[in-house]
Amino acid sequence: MQHHNGRFLVQFSLAFAFAAAAATAQPYAYVANLQGGNVTVFNRATNRPTAFISLSAYAGAATLTPDGEFLYVAVSNLGRVAIISTATNTVVANVTVGSYPLHIAITPNGAYAYVVNQQSNSVSVINTATKTVVATVPVGSSPGGVAITPDGNHVLVPNRYSNNISVISTATHTVTATWSVWSQSPRSIRLSRLFLAGFVMRRTKTTESETHVVFSQ
Repeated sequence: MQHHNGRFLVQFSLAFAFAAAAATAQPYAYVANLQGGNVTVFNRATNRPTAFISLSAYAGAATLTPDGEFLYVAVSNLGRVAIISTATNTVVANVTVGSYPLHIAITPNGAYAYVVNQQSNSVSVINTATKTVVATVPVGSSPGGVAITPDGNHVLVPNRYSNNISVISTATHTVTATWSVWSQSPRSIRLSRLFLAGFVMRRTKTTESETHVVFSQ
């Protein structure tokens, strides 16, 4: 584990993980293990695991709600999102989405979760209050990552084979613009906290094992 400029980075063989903070006082790290099919809960004070949450399927990206009360995990090969209570470390809901969900982003106000479905070329919108899908948004071919602007008004989704970025309005859950990118195969996107523009990273590996890490404060 490495610490750099206030952010944490966990690296494994052919695996990359990014840390994200949530507004909770509990010092835990949640590690979603893709091929392990589970989530490991670490106590950051002791650097030891405190719980293992079985999903019995591929565990993709993991994202905490802003209040830190729930962890959303993409269960990729089953086409669903598992919602885990961080108070009990148990799955409280499974939400069916599109084909092969890989990435999840939650709006700053915690109202919606946007789930990128790679194989169905769509984004599922989950109402976090009702834990149901309220919209399915068609995007480009083989969507990769997802990012939400700091004001919570737009969702940006890079489309790997379309070589563009779909811009989704959080007010209407529809694509309002499509941005072309200069390089090929955009795979993920990160936004600056100071400016709404982001940068797109290109991933060239075709096979890899992925582990996603989410830290609570």
